[in-house]
Amino acid sequence: MGKVKHGRYLHPMYTHYSNMKTRCLNKNYHLRKDYGGRGITIFKEWINNIDSYIKYMESLPNALCDGYSPDRIDHNGNYEPGNMRWATSHEQNANRRVRSNNSSGYAGVYFDNESGKYKAQIFINGKYKTLGRYVIITDAVNARNNHIIENGLSEYPLQACENQHDTQPPD
Repeated sequence: MGKVKHGRYLHPMYTHYSNMKTRCLNKNYHLRKDYGGRGITIFKEWINNIDSYIKYMESLPNALCDGYSPDRIDHNGNYEPGNMRWATSHEQNANRRVRSNNSSGYAGVYFDNESGKYKAQIFINGKYKTLGRYVIITDAVNARNNHIIENGLSEYPLQACENQHDTQPPD
């Protein structure tokens, strides 16, 4: 097994750097489908140059501050300059894409088999908060949007209801 040549394994950003490479480059990584498997890449200069990555990341606001960790601004974008920031866990949770197992197509809106309705929820302070259950999917989306607006949660994107006529839950 080869030894680490850069000597940065004790640097506070080493774990993030290593995890970033695993997510995008290791074809055997169990969550690769959510990163490299869907086309997310790493800035070429960073792939084999941890010092370049560290230098860039340390130049950003909140670098290495308690409660902040590296995050991609556009969760569908690459690990590259201009798409990286230091964010709190709350900001990172607000920046999630719609999960692949979410059949509603809307973040924070799920079909609840138990009630037979769409459940609207939001992830705040490490916990899911249920905002209600609705027969019509657009009502669930609007309830979540209204909660975001009423509580000044501007870090959560509002979602447009694409299908205003979807009134029935799935079979």
